[in-house]
Amino acid sequence: MTKDQAKRNLRSHRGRAGDRREITQMVATGSASAAGKARHPGSVLLQHTIRNLAAPWTNRDQSVFVPLNDYIAT
Repeated sequence: MTKDQAKRNLRSHRGRAGDRREITQMVATGSASAAGKARHPGSVLLQHTIRNLAAPWTNRDQSVFVPLNDYIAT
């Protein structure tokens, strides 16, 4: 894995490129562990994208502007 690939991986999963230490660690450990590092629980993908995907399914107005509920969390 190159530095550019590591930056792209982090940016796509977290919404930011990551710091120099993270990128160096990802290059050194390889792509398999890099994908796991990018998808940590605080990632943009998990916090926003998936939540906004499920939110309209939980209310009559089909709005994404609803509080987090059990259905969305599941």
